[in-house]
Amino acid sequence: MNTRSCELTTTASALAFAALALVSQAAPAPVVLKDVSIYGFPDFLTSLNSTTKGWMFAPPFVGLKWVELNGVLLVGNTGVNDPETGLAFTGAPTNHVVSGLDWLEASQRPARNGISRGGLVGDALPFGLKLAATPGHTYLLEILTLGSKTKRAFNVMVNGQPVVKDWTVLADKAANRLLRLQVEAAANGIDLQFTLGTRADADPTPALSALALTDLAGGVSQHDPIFGRVATGLVNIAALGTGSSPDGMKQDGDGRGSQAALDGDPSTYWDEQDNAKLYRYVVSFKQPEKISALAIMGWAQHDFAPKDFEVLCDGKAVKKVENAQYDRNILHLPLDDTTCQSIELKITGYYGRSPAIRELGIFSREPHVGIPKPTSAAAKSEPKDGGPIFAEWPVTYQQQKLLVYALGKFKPYVKELAPFKGRNIFRDAPFDHLHHHALMYAVKANGVNFWEEVAGCGFQKPIETSNWTEGKSANGQPQFTLKQRLHWLAPQDADLSDTTQVAILVERRTLTLTVNEAQQEVALHWKSEFEVGPKTNQVTLTGANYHGLGMRFLQPLDPFAKHLNSGGAPDLSGNKQDVSQHPWASVSFGQSATLVLFGHPANARGDSWFFTMRTPFAYLSATQNLDKEPLVYRAGEKFQVNYLVTLYPGPKSPEAINQRGQQWAGSKP
Repeated sequence: MNTRSCELTTTASALAFAALALVSQAAPAPVVLKDVSIYGFPDFLTSLNSTTKGWMFAPPFVGLKWVELNGVLLVGNTGVNDPETGLAFTGAPTNHVVSGLDWLEASQRPARNGISRGGLVGDALPFGLKLAATPGHTYLLEILTLGSKTKRAFNVMVNGQPVVKDWTVLADKAANRLLRLQVEAAANGIDLQFTLGTRADADPTPALSALALTDLAGGVSQHDPIFGRVATGLVNIAALGTGSSPDGMKQDGDGRGSQAALDGDPSTYWDEQDNAKLYRYVVSFKQPEKISALAIMGWAQHDFAPKDFEVLCDGKAVKKVENAQYDRNILHLPLDDTTCQSIELKITGYYGRSPAIRELGIFSREPHVGIPKPTSAAAKSEPKDGGPIFAEWPVTYQQQKLLVYALGKFKPYVKELAPFKGRNIFRDAPFDHLHHHALMYAVKANGVNFWEEVAGCGFQKPIETSNWTEGKSANGQPQFTLKQRLHWLAPQDADLSDTTQVAILVERRTLTLTVNEAQQEVALHWKSEFEVGPKTNQVTLTGANYHGLGMRFLQPLDPFAKHLNSGGAPDLSGNKQDVSQHPWASVSFGQSATLVLFGHPANARGDSWFFTMRTPFAYLSATQNLDKEPLVYRAGEKFQVNYLVTLYPGPKSPEAINQRGQQWAGSKP
């Protein structure tokens, strides 16, 4: 564009901005709550609630479908309409790339780096976004733009009303500008518009890196790195306290003592000997503190965690809790403001065999300085202490890691699986269920539990494992195959050097990964061929209604999970679970990914019974109804199970899934 045309466009933009200022003021004018430029945008997504949603606008070829920041999933978008998340564009913004930017000193560095890998620009033209919103509701609207090689200045308007003229972002790619607005939604939602700026010393082209929207009707919270969403204005002062256990009992298992519940590291915990009638945990401060709330992270979701207890402040009971209900292993306890120098939990009931505490949050509304911060190694809010990883076998295709097969302490499993040009969707060993290993296969055999990793559980021990071999499918598609022989062992036999004669089951596992670029499909065929082992003459397979091939998803994806099966959408309202027989079941995560799990009609009992759950976290497993009807095999008998997992970097229609399922059902696995 020549200088003359640029001047005319800029002048027209200024006139349009002035004209929009005359629009009817029937709706309240947007209010600027924050307009700030700080290294690493620490103020972005600090005020949020369960309605908060966001978008990031890096271009598709950088491989980011989403990032998670402060517990909020920011869905990747390339400037296209997305009805599912309530986003539509006016104008035609284009993508730009930022490379080499690294927020070295910022918290949640990977997420901030991901957001900063690109964005949208108006290409010397204005553009806008229409956001779905409830008319009359008040929202927080957060606009984040990163710097570029030249200074940038453009106009911001909402619902036809001017908000900021010549909003300026500095000429430094490590700079950023955050604009937080309070906006009332109009009849057609929220109309956000960016027009060309008028500053002679700046590029007038609008640009956008990320966007977030929060409905204030749901209240507002702030993000705590350990306990998630807490009331605005609360400060966790637990690190100022000293823990003690006046009950005099010894630590149990991997318990690290009283201070472990205050150290900001969820991978360490306080845990005393099992099955006592009373446990006491006390935190003392050097001076009286005004306490407004507590939060407890147990050892796992409703497993080794306080259940029935009193809260005492300086020896006086201020709250009684019975049958505590945790949400993802976190219990929030608001208190009437109480000033005291000691807090005690007097615990009389517990989940599991003792009330372990990974972290105790003690929150005050009063400002504090000098609170010790956990080290970077201790700043994990999702400890992965379900056992070491002894080996990994990754699959890389076109410089992208598609799959990681791993050997844990008790079993091998698929630790990571990513859609083509996407990111891994599985979560391994979450703190609420340490035995949930991403994508794993396990049942009970002769009463030995190979699913849960508890005292007396079984081991799937690899005896031979091949490396991945690369080849082509029958259709000429890239294909990778790994073969493994395993012995399913009772716990007393797991450490024997030769387990040939003590195997309950002998399994020959074959994993085949096929990449179909044309269909944007990554397909994993899980084949397990079994025979009854020498240890027994008969094997009886049983299990819970979710035992089989099960999978756990990354926590940021949970709120977006939508379950579907060949019969439609199961009723998962409230905390309902569904177990029903179908050829397939799927989980989609908005525009980020869709996973489909197929049983094979050749499996015992034909179509799988699919266990599906949406809350407190998304889960999917293919089962053989073993909780109601065991399967029995005798010495000399062989049997197998075959499953197909397909993964796509976006939505997939039921019709397309049915067609893919027919292809799979007609195959000979």
